[in-house]
Amino acid sequence: MTLLDVLKQQVTRLHVDEVLTSKAIQEVTQVRSLEELLTIAEVDNLLRFIIANNKLTQSLVLVEALLIVLIQNKRLRYADLEPFLGLFVKQGHLESVITLHEVFLSKNSASPNTLFNFAYYLDKHGQYQEAISSYKKALSLGISSPEEVYLNIAKIYAESLNEPGQAKVYLTKALGIKPSYVAGLLNLANLDAACGRISESLQSYENVLKHEPNNALALSRILDLHNSEEIANRAISALDVIKDLQARLDLQFSLARYYDKQGEYLKASDFLAHANQALKQSYPKYDQSKQQELVTNLLKVAEEFKASKLKTNLERKTQPLFISGMFRSGSTLLEKVLSKHSSISSAGEMPFFPNRFGNSVFNFVESALSISNQQLEEILDAHQVLLQKVSSRASDVYTIDKRPDNVFYIPLIKKLYPKAKIIITERDIRDISVSILFQQLGPSFTYANDASDINHYYSQMMRLIEGYKSIYGSDLYFVRYEDVVSKFEDTISQCLRFLGLEFESECTQFYKTNETSFTASMEQIRSPLYNQSVGRWKNYKPLLGL
Repeated sequence: MTLLDVLKQQVTRLHVDEVLTSKAIQEVTQVRSLEELLTIAEVDNLLRFIIANNKLTQSLVLVEALLIVLIQNKRLRYADLEPFLGLFVKQGHLESVITLHEVFLSKNSASPNTLFNFAYYLDKHGQYQEAISSYKKALSLGISSPEEVYLNIAKIYAESLNEPGQAKVYLTKALGIKPSYVAGLLNLANLDAACGRISESLQSYENVLKHEPNNALALSRILDLHNSEEIANRAISALDVIKDLQARLDLQFSLARYYDKQGEYLKASDFLAHANQALKQSYPKYDQSKQQELVTNLLKVAEEFKASKLKTNLERKTQPLFISGMFRSGSTLLEKVLSKHSSISSAGEMPFFPNRFGNSVFNFVESALSISNQQLEEILDAHQVLLQKVSSRASDVYTIDKRPDNVFYIPLIKKLYPKAKIIITERDIRDISVSILFQQLGPSFTYANDASDINHYYSQMMRLIEGYKSIYGSDLYFVRYEDVVSKFEDTISQCLRFLGLEFESECTQFYKTNETSFTASMEQIRSPLYNQSVGRWKNYKPLLGL
């Protein structure tokens, strides 16, 4: 019997719903002596067999073990490893990708490109300092195009660690190497805009246009920051010559926002209709039944997680406060208001939980019920490290972890933090729909380019939240955007009482901030409270099918 036959037999006798144990792995990997190791072809054949028999998720542990044996005996080049890394990433097993890199680097001389890739995956896994360290090692080994490495380090500091000062240092290094580096100029401009440095931001965007006169991103951002008819006309002219879909979308969405500000709603609607139709055709189709099944499974996970407590003796010093809900429902506004309180800090929109599962809530659901206590502890520790980094004040009672789609990870959040307070923001779905249609939320937001799909997605979100209410009860608190706008002090006071805190007058000065915001609401957070967005849907009834 060949080794492949033994492996097939070993995999076949396992039930589909079983997780391969370390004993099973040991049985397989000890079939041959180390002198008769598996070849890459055999591993590949095994992988094909596993896929064909629908045992992929259960058998990735086995594949990882086999790859480690090969790496440890120097029978595997990095180029051979890369296709398997892609497989693990696709399935949301970033821990395996990190482990395989660590084993490979322990047995092989580190090349700049390997370190670069390792840093990329560490970043995706939420290990930001480790990612920066790996990028720096790649730089020390003389990696080609170092400006790209400096740019990636800057992005981590800006978007994940909330350290705009450090981000600017590394962007400056990138542009010092290559002053005409358009990606660096764009990121510098974005950083300055996120920090409220509008004049500096506009200057960087203008520098981009000196190198690329029809750069759509620069034109669109200038138009967003500076209400200029001249730039609007330049953007319209650029549409006549630009063929790239993403570039056209940037311009169309910005022109829609420009004409919305001018009160020319028909023109705005026209640009929105064309842009959203193009996105809908290029993105995967929104699957209503799949979304309904997801909500059903999430509620099952929530029930299971509540029944089994996480056993830990570790003292958690930092108490997170989670703000989530539907996109464009007022979560950024609420975050900025609450973070002005003397007992509350904010970590912004942390991508922590989505990143742990390959940015797929479906991966989370699939792995949730088999996740080990040790894995939960690791996730909890990593989350605490990030929270403690941004919560430097001794007076802090809470640190806000604000990301709207954390609503899907509430079962995990409540398992890690049984006493966690969670605020869900709410808003008129018609205004939410208009606001979403004005944004590009990316291909994972398959519902976001059609009003009927947004409505269905919203209905499922409400079903999920109603289920959470019955499971978590008083640990959830709901804040309506319209109430914040019309009854500010009363609404915020009640919210703070939910947190065991008293209202402070500083909360009314939320717009006086030097904080960084990369969200779609970054302009609004530096503006005093206004109610123009309430009832905005009335200007776009045809777009909503009303």
